[in-house]
Amino acid sequence: MKDKVINTLLVALGGSFGSMSRYAVSIPILVEPLPTFIVNIIGSFILGYVSTYSRNTQLKLFMGTGFCGGFTTMSTFSLELTSLPIHFASGYLIATLLCSFILAYLGTWLGTLMKGSHNHD
Repeated sequence: MKDKVINTLLVALGGSFGSMSRYAVSIPILVEPLPTFIVNIIGSFILGYVSTYSRNTQLKLFMGTGFCGGFTTMSTFSLELTSLPIHFASGYLIATLLCSFILAYLGTWLGTLMKGSHNHD
């Protein structure tokens, strides 16, 4: 029971840092949908890296489930898609999906590379 409480708190703390970080990114970049695009591709990289590199379950919960869950945003992405002109929305959709996939792959690749090169956690 104690582990579940600690894990829940780690997710909540990571999520609050992720949400605050997403907001901080959006303040200087007022041109929508650029902030959402940036946080989603960065979050994809971080999640790919942490999930591959770390063996520490609590770090994965804090950074992966918590931080990345609070930092990235599918709901805002979906809402922005519906509010953009169709010719721009399709490009935004393709760019976001492609860049998110590539960055997640690079994060996973880097995590695997780092895991093999030295001890961590």
